[in-house]
Amino acid sequence: MYEFGASSNRGYDDSVIDTLQAARAFRKAGFTEAQAEAVLQTMKLVVDGDLVTKADLRVAKADLRAEIQTVRTEVQSLRGDIYRHLWIMAAGIVGMTVALVKLLP
Repeated sequence: MYEFGASSNRGYDDSVIDTLQAARAFRKAGFTEAQAEAVLQTMKLVVDGDLVTKADLRVAKADLRAEIQTVRTEVQSLRGDIYRHLWIMAAGIVGMTVALVKLLP
């Protein structure tokens, strides 16, 4: 049974639902203990696992920025590899062309 003002009862998360403040508001509005429990249980069902805090967003943002930087570094590395391979191919084509010109009359 829910107790008015018991903020850690039944696993309610104080960072999401301030049960003490809610209990005071319910009392002021004339709610019974059973009504308060029903409302808080419904609120808990609605918010459980579906809310993202600002701290969660900051962590996700930092993770995404780090991942973007990693991808940028990889792209730069691949770009250098591609240019290197293109120069090697170009040198090979020029060398083969010179050899063919000398061999063919």
